[in-house]
Amino acid sequence: MLIISFEFPDQTLDLRIKLIDNPAVQSWCNHFLATPLDVTSHVVGNIVPHTVDIDKMSVLFDKCCNIIDQLAQRGYVCNTHVHESVHTVDRAWCNQAHRFFTHTQQTVNLSGISKQQYNELTAFLQQLNDAIHALEDFLSPAIGYTPDFSLDEIYCSDEPAYNHPGWWQITDEFRQYHSAEPATVILGSQILGKTLLRSYLDGDDPRDWDTSGHYCSNGALLIQPTDFRSKVYRSDDFYKWLAKYDLAPDQVTYDFPIGHAVNPAQLQAVYDKLNLSGHVKTIYKYE
Repeated sequence: MLIISFEFPDQTLDLRIKLIDNPAVQSWCNHFLATPLDVTSHVVGNIVPHTVDIDKMSVLFDKCCNIIDQLAQRGYVCNTHVHESVHTVDRAWCNQAHRFFTHTQQTVNLSGISKQQYNELTAFLQQLNDAIHALEDFLSPAIGYTPDFSLDEIYCSDEPAYNHPGWWQITDEFRQYHSAEPATVILGSQILGKTLLRSYLDGDDPRDWDTSGHYCSNGALLIQPTDFRSKVYRSDDFYKWLAKYDLAPDQVTYDFPIGHAVNPAQLQAVYDKLNLSGHVKTIYKYE
């Protein structure tokens, strides 16, 4: 049993999660739950963009362009379409820039360069990734309809650095446990790439390795207050998005389920309280 304790200022609420019985989840537990793990939790909306702030967006766009120039000077060239200002930047540009990040980071990881070069390049790449995602927060989702249901999730993470020693590598053997089957708790989005849901909301290409599920994790979890992911994955618009890339629903990699809430009412209580509390200290414990 996984216990997720949310330490609100006035009380602690424990969410009990019955873990899924498979070797991958057991490996995840062995890696992260030998001792209690401290993280921070908050509610994320997925499709609710920030109010447009051109000044902030311009700073982020300029940062992306400056880093891309720095990387080009070091031999890593990004082939994104050149925009003169943030006013013309769209999801397509962000997707291209993010793919440049993931592919270049993978190249750097496997290059065998010196530690100093690796650290310099990875620092640039991580800053680029952060700036792209911050810029994307101002953009509306690239989907063909406005859902009449919430896409809120509870995001739990300690936001580890790229060089943190605690990353859990997901082997090819374990990748088979990705599934479209609903689960209350799934692995979070701290991966080198994007989850399938994020790729869909971004209008990105699901055929690339970096949009094809999890390869690693550092303990981040997503807790589902509702079954919205099932609704999305069964929607006509989702099927149209896949068909655009000549894919059928059974040809893509979905989420990585960890477990199910024992008490749905307690889950609702945690979600309602988090909505009012912002970021809250949270602890994982194994029982």
